[in-house]
Amino acid sequence: MFQIDVEYPRYISRDEGVRRVKVTSCKGALTNWLINVPELAWVENDDHSGVVDEMKARAQRVMKVYG
Repeated sequence: MFQIDVEYPRYISRDEGVRRVKVTSCKGALTNWLINVPELAWVENDDHSGVVDEMKARAQRVMKVYG
């Protein structure tokens, strides 16, 4: 389950429909969602949730299996 805690109105780009939000979720669920729909969202550089590290680890495991 995802919960949007905060929406930052000044970061809304009406031309592109882009919104900046803070999401509450477990790391695994958010990582799965980002892997399955990468064109819909991205993680900011200053994120400290560990999601980026988890995505890198999963990518390395996939590379080992599929070369």
